[in-house]
Amino acid sequence: MKRVLFTANTDRHILLCHLHYLKWFKNNNCIVDVATNTNTKIDYCDNKYNLDMKRIPYSLKNIKAIFKLKRILKKNNYDLIHTHTPVGSVVTRLACFLSRSKAKLIYTCHGFHFYKGAPIYYWLIFYPIEKLLMRIVDVLIVMNNEDYIFAKKHFKNIDVRFINGVGFNKQRLDRKVTKKEIDIIRRNLNINKNDFIVTYIAEYSSRKRQENLVRYLENTDILDTNIKVLLIGDDTLKGRLRRLIDNKGLSSAIILINFTNDIAPYLKISNVVISCTRQEGLPLNVMEAIYMHKILIVSRCRGNVDLVKENLNGFIVDSEEEMYKKIKYVKNNYKKLVKKYDTGIDILKYSDESILNEVVNIYMELL
Repeated sequence: MKRVLFTANTDRHILLCHLHYLKWFKNNNCIVDVATNTNTKIDYCDNKYNLDMKRIPYSLKNIKAIFKLKRILKKNNYDLIHTHTPVGSVVTRLACFLSRSKAKLIYTCHGFHFYKGAPIYYWLIFYPIEKLLMRIVDVLIVMNNEDYIFAKKHFKNIDVRFINGVGFNKQRLDRKVTKKEIDIIRRNLNINKNDFIVTYIAEYSSRKRQENLVRYLENTDILDTNIKVLLIGDDTLKGRLRRLIDNKGLSSAIILINFTNDIAPYLKISNVVISCTRQEGLPLNVMEAIYMHKILIVSRCRGNVDLVKENLNGFIVDSEEEMYKKIKYVKNNYKKLVKKYDTGIDILKYSDESILNEVVNIYMELL
């Protein structure tokens, strides 16, 4: 019986992106373990390990996590390890090296922290770490064109595979959304039927740049329009975004919604989906919006530009100012544009079913 381990910073990452892989291994009579820094119950998992990892690379707790995982690896003698997220993958690779693990190691990079336009200290910190630890990897999976070109050029002698992201879940988007649900959401959020809904689904963070968007919108005419901006996601800013919105007097135009797995109703009522992020791997929120036939307005960054094509399914912009101008342009020309801007790409190749088949082929090769 084969034994496999999945590692990542958080259970949320496993639950959103990799549960179908765990299920595949269980259906093929494997022992499946998971190691993260949180304690949520995970289906298809035989043994759950808690590693107190922090996003700061040089945290003392990460060093302790490395040695704890080293002991786990020595005890369980895994056949295959699949690691995700920046810190989770660093901890895992160092533990594999120190334990002299013979497991085949797959590292899925959800976007290198060094990228075109990244701050120089990102390159000074993260590139040397990846350069060194890449030697431990059997297969490196990347999911956007920029990372693939970089990896092939700079990580010689590494088996680099290009996979179309982590895969979006069609089933949760295909579910029937009733008129009653829509009415309840509109009533709870104080949204009128003639409001123009702009939605951004992403954790609240400096990387996703919701604060930049709010600061720009303060100096626009958004309060004099019927534009409503829905920001849906986990609050990693500890209330800072809400305080900013309140202080700027924008709470009637910008509405915060806690993270939910059930995003179908919100996408259903949306006219436009936006992303003003600084960096991405291959964004799940954009894939889901494309599948739901929404017009997209996204920042020009790696990942976004892999999915959004001008004159096909949306617009790529270079600033918050340009984004707001495009929002107003789409609002004023919505009936014409909604007929013109469709998916523009074969979105089903990004579904979790399609991605599962590609990744399973890699598992089969290594096992």
